[in-house]
Amino acid sequence: MSAEIAVFVRLPEEMELARALVTGLPQLSFKLLFGTEDLRTRFGPTQLPSSVDLGRFFVEPEAPRLALCFSGGRELGPNSNLLWLSFLNEIGVPTIEIQRELLQDTAAAASESVARHYLSWGGAHGIGDLKTVPAAPAPGLLRDDAVVVSSRLDGGSYREEERVRFVFAVLRLARENPEHTFLWRPAASETAHSEAAPLRAVLEKLAPKNLVIEDHETFPQLLARCRFVIGMAATALLDAAALRKPGLIFVGDDRAEPLGGLSGRTFQSYAELREAWTELRRTPERFAIESSLPAFSSDAVAQRLAALALPPEPAPGPDIMPIALRYLAYYQENRGRAELGKLTGTVTALDKRISGIERQGEKLQEQLLKTFERIGVLQRSSVAYKALKLLGSVRKGALKR
Repeated sequence: MSAEIAVFVRLPEEMELARALVTGLPQLSFKLLFGTEDLRTRFGPTQLPSSVDLGRFFVEPEAPRLALCFSGGRELGPNSNLLWLSFLNEIGVPTIEIQRELLQDTAAAASESVARHYLSWGGAHGIGDLKTVPAAPAPGLLRDDAVVVSSRLDGGSYREEERVRFVFAVLRLARENPEHTFLWRPAASETAHSEAAPLRAVLEKLAPKNLVIEDHETFPQLLARCRFVIGMAATALLDAAALRKPGLIFVGDDRAEPLGGLSGRTFQSYAELREAWTELRRTPERFAIESSLPAFSSDAVAQRLAALALPPEPAPGPDIMPIALRYLAYYQENRGRAELGKLTGTVTALDKRISGIERQGEKLQEQLLKTFERIGVLQRSSVAYKALKLLGSVRKGALKR
């Protein structure tokens, strides 16, 4: 690995942050390390070197000067950066975790992180709002009748009852405003989350014709051509704040303002949404979503990262190969366990299916036996009928004679 800054991207919601980071710091050299090939594909084309072979990371000829991630918790799981951060910490490479969510408890995240340093967006030493980095998309296809809806149905800081309330409130609003097109953009983290699946199914089943679930375009792309935004308080709304889009923010029953730096007109129920919607259409300029987070300062953040990074030619350190091989063994063992778990789950599922097929086969066999018995009865009845008919014919012939 050349002397670059390694950026770990392990979850869908980390893609936009990673893109904003590398876009906003063109003076630095990055390498992107994706957890899966699907994440790299969804990230899109990039001139930066990238890899999905995380096992190879341990035995690269040269360590990075600095490593960045958006999740540095101590739990070892399928999307955990624990092994890589621990390895880098042991060989002396600085590691940094960067705030991932707007409403994240940064104090808890910093105390629980395996990374040596933690960077939040706000506060006295904050790096600023990463979402202010990309250039605002040109609103060439702006439609006055289009509304983009941003959701976080996978949980986050909302209770289940609140998520249900948000879904039904927007469904009702769309149904009562057929002259507007509602483009529902789910958060990237909703895609494979078990908590989001039932509500997603309800949404797809009850959506009126003017409400479309749009998960092909990015949220900033949809914002560029929509007039209004309605969303749950989450990182995505920082894009709306960057474009000063007029909109409404759904808040939970115990949510205090400001919402992690966001401010704007809020609602908690359908009645409040309908009232705010009427005012929004009448005077949209009064409803711009705003952020109190400082803007991302490219030069300041670049200088800060450069100060933490290893020098271009670091002093000779310990022989890292034994350490690397040890962590590679951990990685392979962990992968083996994960694969074994998947295979065990597959075998269990197949066993259930086989048992189901066997039970179904037994039922079919019973039905088949009953069918054969019925066929026999009918055949016997048919033989008796033919015999009686023949007997009748014989009797009629005898009488004629």
